[in-house]
Amino acid sequence: MTAMKAAMKSAMFANTGVETVAKFVRKGIADRIGLTAAGRAARGRYEEYAEGRETRVQRQTSFMRDTLGKITGGRIGFKEEQQAKDIAAGKKKFERITDPEQLRNLMGKGPVRDQLAVREIMKERGLLGNNELKETFNLYGGNGTLAGKQFASSINYEKLTPDQRKEWFSSIIDVGTKQKILGIMADKGDGYLTKDSEGAKQNLEAALKLYSLEGEQRDLLKKIEKHNLEMAIDLQIERKMILGADKKPITDPAEAIAQIMQKMKPDDILEATKTLTAYAKRGVQNRERVLNSLNQQKIEAMMAKGTREQLEDWKNIAPEKFDEDRIRAEKERVARELAGITGKASGEAIARELNRGNSESAGGGGAPPSAGPGSTTPPGNVIDLRNK
Repeated sequence: MTAMKAAMKSAMFANTGVETVAKFVRKGIADRIGLTAAGRAARGRYEEYAEGRETRVQRQTSFMRDTLGKITGGRIGFKEEQQAKDIAAGKKKFERITDPEQLRNLMGKGPVRDQLAVREIMKERGLLGNNELKETFNLYGGNGTLAGKQFASSINYEKLTPDQRKEWFSSIIDVGTKQKILGIMADKGDGYLTKDSEGAKQNLEAALKLYSLEGEQRDLLKKIEKHNLEMAIDLQIERKMILGADKKPITDPAEAIAQIMQKMKPDDILEATKTLTAYAKRGVQNRERVLNSLNQQKIEAMMAKGTREQLEDWKNIAPEKFDEDRIRAEKERVARELAGITGKASGEAIARELNRGNSESAGGGGAPPSAGPGSTTPPGNVIDLRNK
């Protein structure tokens, strides 16, 4: 019964930020108590108790596999459970402090549990820099503890730089957290995975080995397509992931690119603007493959949704399809439709639509120009494709 009580208490992790996996716990308990009649009855009662908690325990299966499932009977995990409860109590004590500097001054003072409580509050408020995140990770015990792994998993890696993400990826041992970092790297286009180099390709090949399912590997490569289409396609061809109409693997990169582009939605094409237009510029045949994959409906959607920078890149490879007057006319058409739906003044809607996404352009900056006297266009980074 001691083991059962301990396992049941592990559900308390969910209330302190340290989540477990009920199914894994139940299997471990069943194995330890045996399959005697009494054991089966006890297991049945435990399963009934734990079933209602499964919705609260969604992550970090590998963490519990490292602790509770071992011969230790989960003693390491329960030690950290107490630590988590102490930190939760500490957070209640410090959560009313709103001054970031006051919190920062408390990070290195008092018992470790209080230091960790303050750091957890600061993490939740986005106040911990990368060095402070590393300090906190080590204060938890790093890779050697359940709490350390849980903390690493909870970091918002999107806010870190590519080099910082790379450093964390190299130092973390938990596969789930590594996969999380890889997904963000691929989304952001970090050079570690997407740079046009042999080193990046090797990094990506090694990253794919962390995923046991082909679908997971495919998802990662789909993200890479937006930043390095050819490398992503090469790896998909090697793994026979791209199938033709006859359901046989495609081996020709040109055919694979055409097929992938045909399945892309306008938003996906716009996201992949840099890699697609760079590919198209490398030869007439490449240009034709790209443009043949764009039907009129996709082109119109791209003209309506694209940022100035994106549309400039497409205009450079296909001025006949992405000319300035057509782009402006399409944006105005969509703006008028939006004005009709929302009931806003048409002039305001058009101005907003023409300027939408301009601030999202990579490398954009500088102060936006002011609108002229009497203009219906609000101040902003105004697009005027006709007078460029």
